[in-house]
Amino acid sequence: MNKPSLLLIASLFLLVSVLYVRAIPVIEVNNSLPSNITTNITLFLFANFSDTGVGFNSTISCEFCAAKVCDEALEWPSSNVTTIYSADYMSGNCSYIWNTSNYNDDIYEIRFRIKDITNNFNATYTKITLDRNAPIFKYSNPFDNVGFNVDNTNASINTSKEIAFRYLIEDISSIANCSLILNNKVNKTSYSVWRLNTPCGCDGYPTFKTNISTFFEGVQYHNWSVSCTDIYGFERVTETKTFTLIVVGNFSGHTTDFTTVNLSYIDNLTLEEVSYGMIKFSDIVNLSGVSNINKYVKISDNRIEINSTALPVLNKSATIYIYNLTYNNTPEILRNNASCPDTICTLVNYSNGTLIFNVTQFSTYTAQETDPPIIELNNSVPSNNITTNITSLLFANFSDSGVGFNSSTSCELCLITIGTCDTQWTSSNVITTYSSDYLSGNCSYVWNVSNYIDGLYSVNMRIKDIANNIGQYFKNIMVDRNAPTFSYLYPYDNSAFKVTHTDPTNITNSSIELTFSYIIDDTSSIANCSLIFNNKINNTNISVQKIKYYPNKFNLNIPKEISTTQYYNWSIRCSDILGFKRESGTRKFTLIMIGNFSGETTDLATVNLSNIENLTFEQVDSGKIKFADFVNLSGVSDVNKYVKIYYNKIEINSSALSALNKSATLYIYNLTYNTTPKILKDGIECPDTICKIVNYSAGTLIFNVTQFSTYTTQEAPASSGDSSGGSSGSSSGGGSSGGGGGGGGGGGGLTFVCNMDWQCSEWSDCIDGLQTRQCNFVKVPQHSQNTSCPDSSKSPVTSQTCQVKTEISAASAQANEFKKEAEKPQVINKTGSSITGMAVQESKGKSNYLLAGVIISVALAIAGFFYYRFFRLKT
Repeated sequence: MNKPSLLLIASLFLLVSVLYVRAIPVIEVNNSLPSNITTNITLFLFANFSDTGVGFNSTISCEFCAAKVCDEALEWPSSNVTTIYSADYMSGNCSYIWNTSNYNDDIYEIRFRIKDITNNFNATYTKITLDRNAPIFKYSNPFDNVGFNVDNTNASINTSKEIAFRYLIEDISSIANCSLILNNKVNKTSYSVWRLNTPCGCDGYPTFKTNISTFFEGVQYHNWSVSCTDIYGFERVTETKTFTLIVVGNFSGHTTDFTTVNLSYIDNLTLEEVSYGMIKFSDIVNLSGVSNINKYVKISDNRIEINSTALPVLNKSATIYIYNLTYNNTPEILRNNASCPDTICTLVNYSNGTLIFNVTQFSTYTAQETDPPIIELNNSVPSNNITTNITSLLFANFSDSGVGFNSSTSCELCLITIGTCDTQWTSSNVITTYSSDYLSGNCSYVWNVSNYIDGLYSVNMRIKDIANNIGQYFKNIMVDRNAPTFSYLYPYDNSAFKVTHTDPTNITNSSIELTFSYIIDDTSSIANCSLIFNNKINNTNISVQKIKYYPNKFNLNIPKEISTTQYYNWSIRCSDILGFKRESGTRKFTLIMIGNFSGETTDLATVNLSNIENLTFEQVDSGKIKFADFVNLSGVSDVNKYVKIYYNKIEINSSALSALNKSATLYIYNLTYNTTPKILKDGIECPDTICKIVNYSAGTLIFNVTQFSTYTTQEAPASSGDSSGGSSGSSSGGGSSGGGGGGGGGGGGLTFVCNMDWQCSEWSDCIDGLQTRQCNFVKVPQHSQNTSCPDSSKSPVTSQTCQVKTEISAASAQANEFKKEAEKPQVINKTGSSITGMAVQESKGKSNYLLAGVIISVALAIAGFFYYRFFRLKT
């Protein structure tokens, strides 16, 4: 057998396997089904099926579904489905008896489904509407026993009032029409009815609007209902409701909508005129039989009136709101132009021009402006300042020219140090005494000052009259029983002022200005502060600032001959305006020559000379010393003389200044070396036991030392490597730099010192005539070479063309040919009958068969390849 024969067999096998997988059954309903069902009936459903592929067997049965949506998530039962096959199991029919009485009204999918041996399936598709009931009302308005508002103010005039009736209707099928039945007669009919579950359009609901003529000679109740019919003739009528017409023309805002309440039982009845006021009833109100509210209820400017004699149903408890009053104080409530007694009126609040109060019955209510009470602390209150722990009687007299007081009102006290009294008001332990007419009186409180800290106190007394007008009086009292306190003093104890002169011999008997800083605080004001220098008052300041974080200063000029170390002592003494005094502790300081340094140099006035942590000397252009150990500079008068920081040189004469022979970190600035330099101690390379490099970057060398002498740096030779870890190199003998790390020449030839190189991975396998590799520019050990150093911008080749052996290429081509044949798309017949429609689903098992076909085809291709090879070699 030759190669073409093998290819032909494989292709035929693949074609048969694809056709075997793709065949699907055909099924269709063969009896006529109604689209709508309006009664409970039993239907005989019948379908024929056939298959051109693998066919069926006796274990396979038709499945049936009757649901809103038939899908894979829904059960397709085969129980009660009769399935009959032909002798060859290539066709048959199925039937099902559908009893519609077991189903609710809805729109249903009616479907048969059959699967063949390979689980390929097809299904019928028919929709049937079950509608055996009348429409349903989801909403109707107005409520029963309600009233429609009439805006006319004159009830004796014949008027025409347009009123609206709203409803929502729902049905499985469409609505044919709806009619408004008014007073037992059809009033209007609509044939364009919305069948929706939520409001929409115009007023938000399907609406009937009609005009009704009114003549008010008494209450007349009307009845109404809505009748709706669907397209199958099913009809439903709402329950009959009643309504009346009520004149409420003057009201707006939050006024109760009478179409939404039962007139015989109204909760929270509200009548409002938005410019003037509102009545909100607390009790249940019955308005059945009331035709005119506007006639008996009046809300106008500063006046709310109900004629409770003519309309007794409104003689109830209520909350009254009177708007837009202009009184500064809470006004008095008047009932029929007289002060309203507490048994009838209770004030709730007066704010932003709105007066709110409760009443137990109705008449005419207005408001009247009143003056607040007068209250004043008398002379028994202590003076403005308290300097000892005393018990003080706070006493106030009060009076009122308006509504006066009653036994339930009491004086209130507020004692605070900062701000305005709010929740601090209390009547606890406050004694209130009234005159017989309750128009005046007094109040008192015993204040034990020992329970309060020093501070400025606002002592407040207030009292309210019957109308809630408030009389208030306050007085500020200073409680200060302690001396001032220091929160900051400069310089520190056992510290030093620096002297900036560089040569002590030039400042003999010269004048040195010293600055002493301090912050002082006290409850009251500071009268004065004095600088005491060497046990004598040197200067006094009477304009002391008592401000936190803002120091006061004394400047002192002293003559100084710096020949030996001399300590000075100083302190600050302050007095407040009440005579309390405080003196800071006596401190000492010395003077130290330290004029050559700047930058981060330690301020010796802020440290204790005997125990200085992180002592630092810096010359910002040259370098810095930062000691790691604690340093004791007690007794040192000159740092300049023994500590030197120059360009590329840091020196400490540790023999003369042994206190600085400590471990430290040194910084040498502005070096120009390309590589990390060598460190020299006294001109000789510093050993690792004394010097240790930390870093060299951007011209700054940082290194640690364990002792002191003179330290300098020197450029390192090329062979010493790059201590900084960078990619820099050095040259000697005037050589030029090389790429990737620099290089230099020496002697007669050119030598390059390199520490970077390209490193590449192995070439990849040959894929589609191309193979690749990965190359990276990496750091390598520093070395010398006669050629230029590698350049980071010149990458080696990372891809190249390639070829594979002819035999392997042929085999791959043959395998690809079989693979392409197996992956060709297959044509599926999607044509269905006009009755069944299309409900074709890909076979659940087709992917398994297709995969098997592909695997077998590839296996045959490989077998053919080896046979061909064997035959060719044999030939």
